[in-house]
Amino acid sequence: MKKLKSRLEAMALPLYVQAALMNVLLARIIRELPAYWIQRQPKEILNFHWVVDGKGVDSETSSENWWSTTKAGFLQSALAREPVIMLDWLDYTAFDNKYLMPMPDYLKETILPYEH
Repeated sequence: MKKLKSRLEAMALPLYVQAALMNVLLARIIRELPAYWIQRQPKEILNFHWVVDGKGVDSETSSENWWSTTKAGFLQSALAREPVIMLDWLDYTAFDNKYLMPMPDYLKETILPYEH
């Protein structure tokens, strides 16, 4: 944790802003996209494929590595505060079968139950 903190403190401000905004953008995409696609092309919801192109040709930069290391925690926190949008009139069965996972015990007390 101290190493991540030190790397964050050494990061140029524009790179920090980029990493922070990428977290906000990804959380919004994950929160809103399933409801959009399940209404329009339900089969597409089963084939998420993410590619994030880095700046370096042969290797990732220190800020890219920092973001890759920390994004899962940031996204988990963001989506715990504002969960994925689930419209009650839509059938999410295929989505749930592929993406819904049991909640880890350490999160059960801090996150509201999943309902839709």
